Amino acid sequence: MIQFNDSLKGIAPGKYISHRLKKEHISQLALASAVGEHPQTINAVISGRRHLTISLSMRIEEFLGLQEGFLGVMQVYHDCETVRSKAVSHCETPHVRKVLFWDTDINSIDWQADRDFVLKRVMERGTKEDISEIKRYYGI
Repeated sequence: MIQFNDSLKGIAPGKYISHRLKKEHISQLALASAVGEHPQTINAVISGRRHLTISLSMRIEEFLGLQEGFLGVMQVYHDCETVRSKAVSHCETPHVRKVLFWDTDINSIDWQADRDFVLKRVMERGTKEDISEIKRYYGI
């Protein structure tokens, strides 16, 4: 049974793989060669442009000495987080004070694409109510 750390839930497996490669001083090219995959595929997984397949995850797990299924479970948790974040109605906007975005036209904010900006701004300058609303909106 895989003991999965809650702090890893929702993280893209490519980010974890990238971290491990840096930690162990292994290049993407070396990983691709070792697991019999095209370097472009490895790069696409690491950069988040492509999902990690079960077949590829098993080969990478074996190469990195990870428990079988670890990266596959990471991919599933990441997919769940992605679906959860997309479940928020794109028509609805969070009900936060407009003054938080004094330097931006609040109507032009893309609440999904600008998520990091919104979170940072609300966490820095928002009230408890603003923070609660942003948590509700993004499902945090």
